[in-house]
Amino acid sequence: MIATDALPAITGGPSIAVDVANAGGLYADRPAMRDGPLITARKSDDLSAWLALFAQALSDRPANPDR
Repeated sequence: MIATDALPAITGGPSIAVDVANAGGLYADRPAMRDGPLITARKSDDLSAWLALFAQALSDRPANPDR
């Protein structure tokens, strides 16, 4: 992500917080987080929060009438 200058806002295990900040990204300690098309979660226990954001992302996509 650093090579592409795409420094997202993400969540994950607390051990990555410093690495994300050092790379210029935004770390948040929350169950799940969405930054554009990227959806992240801290751990497998947060799957329900991640799935809720995933479902929201799918519903936000415009329909493609050409398919």
